[in-house]
Amino acid sequence: MKQIETCKSCENRKFDTQQGILCSLTDAKPIFEEICSDYVQDEKTIQKKLEVSKFILPNQKLANALMWVMWLVLATQLLGMLSHYMQYNLLTSALNGETVTTQMAEDNDIRHTLIMLVHYLAFIGSAVLFAIWFYRGYKNYHTRFKHPSYNKSWAIWGWIVPIASLFIPYKIMNEMYNDSKKKLLEFSEDYSFINMTSLITFWWVLWILSNFVSNIVSKFFEDEETIQGLIDYSMAEMILGVFFIPAAIITFKLIKDYSFIEEKLTAFEAEELTLHS
Repeated sequence: MKQIETCKSCENRKFDTQQGILCSLTDAKPIFEEICSDYVQDEKTIQKKLEVSKFILPNQKLANALMWVMWLVLATQLLGMLSHYMQYNLLTSALNGETVTTQMAEDNDIRHTLIMLVHYLAFIGSAVLFAIWFYRGYKNYHTRFKHPSYNKSWAIWGWIVPIASLFIPYKIMNEMYNDSKKKLLEFSEDYSFINMTSLITFWWVLWILSNFVSNIVSKFFEDEETIQGLIDYSMAEMILGVFFIPAAIITFKLIKDYSFIEEKLTAFEAEELTLHS
């Protein structure tokens, strides 16, 4: 696999309808391990990749940035759960009549505020990056395929419009994956191992559940000021993390897997242009 990827951008390659890409110097499949001493970069291939990129928006760097931000969201979520646990213990001590000084309360508030501020900023950043990545992915889908189910603007509006937000992003993601994988397999059966069907379903179910639980927690404890109420709120936030953490991990994998499909598909499309030019 690695050798073939190298050969695709080499001037010494040739294409056989039965065997695929061969080395024109040996009329055989490549056998080098790390570096081919006969490799000569084909400038035409580079040019064709540039031509493809004029129509297909590059999305890999954005996906990488998004995944890094999501790791920050996940890390601050875990810290936030720990902070809620520490706050729970402090409030429980106060409720039981144990000594809780003003300094202890202030330290708790400062720690918790800082952690949650970083978390919310990272979450907003990840939401913005995801929206851009999702939109660009669906715009690329519109370029590749003739009959998308929705206008590309629904890659954004689908998250906002009431009722529609319950199913449109899920349908768009499924559509992007199914058709893109099918086209990728037309180029090479080597990628038949990719299966995102269950991943997309779990992603959407956890997304709906985490948002539902989050809204309940926010509404129920909106004006809570009693110690017992704040204890219950801290417990609810820790429970919410049980939904949020797997949702974040699955979203991370979804972005990674679909970006891989897009990247390989773009490379094959450039190669196809080169072979037929």
